[in-house]
Amino acid sequence: MLRTRPTLLIAIAFLLITAGTATAATKVLIKSSAQVKNGSLDAADLSAKARKSLQGKAGAAGPAGPTGAPGATGARGPSEAFLARPASINPSACPVDGCDPGATLRTLTVPAGSYLMTASAEVAPTTFVANVSRDLECHLVRQDTDTFQRTLHLYQSGATPITADQTVEVTWALTLSAPTTMSLNCAMGQVKFGAANARITALQVGALTETVS
Repeated sequence: MLRTRPTLLIAIAFLLITAGTATAATKVLIKSSAQVKNGSLDAADLSAKARKSLQGKAGAAGPAGPTGAPGATGARGPSEAFLARPASINPSACPVDGCDPGATLRTLTVPAGSYLMTASAEVAPTTFVANVSRDLECHLVRQDTDTFQRTLHLYQSGATPITADQTVEVTWALTLSAPTTMSLNCAMGQVKFGAANARITALQVGALTETVS
């Protein structure tokens, strides 16, 4: 039977003890920055408190940047007014010898949209006949469909040759699906007539609500 010497047992125990100590020694507790190699740590290695302490105060605002380029032109709004009128006050819309029945006194071209339109003129016959009644009729006509809105007056001339012009006005609310030219046409029976201050006004609106009865 093999007997182990005491000295051999002591040597083996020493080796076991020192081996355990070496394994434990790989876990090092850092107590000062002198133990850390410069540049060896990442932000993730720091605590949240340490990372927050690295944030400095906000600096002063920098100078304003250059002005940006203008944006695209926006769509035209729903409200806009269009007007065709004479260049001065009380100008005649007819030749010197007068307008023929059904003459066009004024035109106005407008884009597609919904409108409240008003057309007006001051009309009188060129040949005065005392105590004669004449039909005075004016139409506001759509060129795209030839449909129209009209007004009809009965003109009664006085016993003397001094008589006032008759102011006529046509109003029409309508919606145009495409750009259209509107025209104001008037007639005074079958005689020539004079006309002044002929105009067409078109007020574009966002929507039309009509009550028909």
